[in-house]
Amino acid sequence: MDKVRHVIKLAIPEVTGEEIDKLEERLTSLGVRTYHDLQYVVETDIGGCLKPVLSRILLHQIRRRKSSVKAKVGLQVRYFL
Repeated sequence: MDKVRHVIKLAIPEVTGEEIDKLEERLTSLGVRTYHDLQYVVETDIGGCLKPVLSRILLHQIRRRKSSVKAKVGLQVRYFL
């Protein structure tokens, strides 16, 4: 979950340690174990842990990072073909 905490802090730097702890507890209760599991989290899953706009920012950043990784992998695959 260290990478999850890191991603949260990168996405929303103004989030407090208490909010991160609460969010991490919620994510764990949902079954999130790794950074990759975050792609399946929706806004209603984390409601009440963060303000709605902060939840949207976090989820947007997670999906953006995932798309970025896919694009890089796709470029590497094409390079080797």
